[in-house]
Amino acid sequence: MATIFCVCGPVASGKSTYSAALAAQNAAIVFSMDKWMNTLFVKDIPAGSGSSNFAWFSERVARCEDQSWQTVEQVLGQDVNVVLDWGFIRQERRKNVSQRAAASQCKIEWHVLEGATEIRRKRVEERNAKGGDTFAFQVTPAMFDFAERLDEPPSENELPLAIRSLT
Repeated sequence: MATIFCVCGPVASGKSTYSAALAAQNAAIVFSMDKWMNTLFVKDIPAGSGSSNFAWFSERVARCEDQSWQTVEQVLGQDVNVVLDWGFIRQERRKNVSQRAAASQCKIEWHVLEGATEIRRKRVEERNAKGGDTFAFQVTPAMFDFAERLDEPPSENELPLAIRSLT
């Protein structure tokens, strides 16, 4: 039975790097929300709305999840593991993928990454300046702050079996 590895954490907690390592260890394919959003929508952010247009972003994240899930199901059907590097900063999104995994009769494993805000903010600044393998798009201070306000870290009760790492 294939496994869905879900990597959860706030901006710059190391999700993409962690996801790549997890995929290598488990012969899995990574589905990265940042890459999908960058390719499909970042250039279309409405003028003047900045990064705080929750409805606009949320609707497009949901579309990316729906579209990529179709491919995820095909991959799982071939008994190939997947890593979802989707951030999962909202409880609703975690619940949704858990329900989808249950409906697909797949094993699901949660990995929760945590890190101090100021360390993560410095990582964003460095990644913005240097790029690198995990760079998908510039994260402005406003975008970082917006994501911080939306973050609903999973509690032990919500994800009791999660593998937790401090980054």
